Amino acid sequence: MSQINIAVLVDADNLVNHLNTGTLQPGSLNSPTSLGAWGGSDNYIYMVGKRGVVSNDQQAKSELQIDASSGDEITWTMSTFASNTTYSAFIYDSQFNLTKGSAPMGIEDIAYHNIEAGVLLPPSSNPEAPKSQYVNHVYRTSAKVTQIDQTIQYTMSFQLVEAASGNVLGYFVWDPFIVVPF
Repeated sequence: MSQINIAVLVDADNLVNHLNTGTLQPGSLNSPTSLGAWGGSDNYIYMVGKRGVVSNDQQAKSELQIDASSGDEITWTMSTFASNTTYSAFIYDSQFNLTKGSAPMGIEDIAYHNIEAGVLLPPSSNPEAPKSQYVNHVYRTSAKVTQIDQTIQYTMSFQLVEAASGNVLGYFVWDPFIVVPF
């Protein structure tokens, strides 16, 4: 059993541009706007995992195919390219569906966590300066793999917020896959 960490980056500037031009609608909490499948959502979502867990060597796209074993915990941490400073993005809902076989759900214990983590940073651009600890808040989603030999299609819904005002700009959803081999 291991932990598989997936970094999800959102191109918030592109989303906001498409919201402002009317190309995308802001959606709602219960009916988020679909960013499309496959190549369509690649314009907004970039997922990355460690080498060795990505099964097809294709990263930085909205589809990330990972190899997981039964008992592994998968975590998704979402941020924008500006590190959530101009716009903040966080996952608030996920749905998992088996696309192969008739076994019970292959994912369980889905949870959403707001975690405080201490980060050491220099107070200036001088890397030799004494480091100060800063508190960083990380919001992540996790789930446990419970079945092997499955392909699991899932959706992730996220909210995009203007960081300075806290105004919600939109709700969005996309649908990647998890492959769990024997």
